[in-house]
Amino acid sequence: MSVKRGIFESSLGSIFWGLSATASATLFTIFSVPYLVLLLFRSTISAALLFLILRPKLEVKQLKILVPYGIVGLLGSQLTYLATIFYTNAATATIIQFLFLPMVIFYDIIKKNRRFSLILAISTISSIAGLFLLTINIGDATGFLAVSFLGLVFGVLSAVTAAVSVILSRSLVQAIGLASTVTYGFAFGAMVSIAIGITPSVSFFSSVSMDNLPAILSLILFVAIFGTLAAYTLFIASMKHIDSTQASFLASFEPISAAVSSYAFLNSILTPIQYLGGAMMVFFALIAQRKDKRAIKSG
Repeated sequence: MSVKRGIFESSLGSIFWGLSATASATLFTIFSVPYLVLLLFRSTISAALLFLILRPKLEVKQLKILVPYGIVGLLGSQLTYLATIFYTNAATATIIQFLFLPMVIFYDIIKKNRRFSLILAISTISSIAGLFLLTINIGDATGFLAVSFLGLVFGVLSAVTAAVSVILSRSLVQAIGLASTVTYGFAFGAMVSIAIGITPSVSFFSSVSMDNLPAILSLILFVAIFGTLAAYTLFIASMKHIDSTQASFLASFEPISAAVSSYAFLNSILTPIQYLGGAMMVFFALIAQRKDKRAIKSG
């Protein structure tokens, strides 16, 4: 039952991330919200709500791991992810970030948390091949990249920081519990987001149209509550029941959710080659996930 709960939590959190990506893209493309503004609000709102709801205790000895986790892992993954959406689109950003999967697998194999297997190797190679198809122009003379250079750079950085977040989350949850991990992780990240986001936030809201303000605030709240607080908490909580590699495989629901919602609400359509690349990444992740589930049942 605990494994099923972990699978449910990780899958639901990933779906929320995908929907949040589309909401973020809407803020960027339709309302011209700077991504540092959204970063500030999603981080501070999530941290504030977690403090109000959970109120966990903090021990001084926990700071040496919670500070880098909150700033590099949680805030770093949010910052680079939003920047990737800003410079590409929601569907592309979520799929590029999915490159964190082979990074987590490699780490788990090195740490002997997981055995090397042929299916893991195939999944990793296929994810990289899918990323190539997603981001490279094929049969198009307009340029080498199908996405902007900054979009690709931030996308790869989002994968790296997401891998750091996943790896650190599992050890932290096991050591200090879910409440302290998410609350103080977001709190330390929020401090940095305020420092880098306060100036663009003041500038943006001082000139924003009052007619657009309700829609902007509604979307920001959706991203903060569902795409940040709920998504991260569910995903991190899942690693009390399943390992980091298994949770990472289940994150394949994020690009699916983003692609469907982007098409429905923003009419955002990728090229057939890009869809093929994204489908390869998701398909082979699910194949590997099925293999892992069988292994768990047999154990």
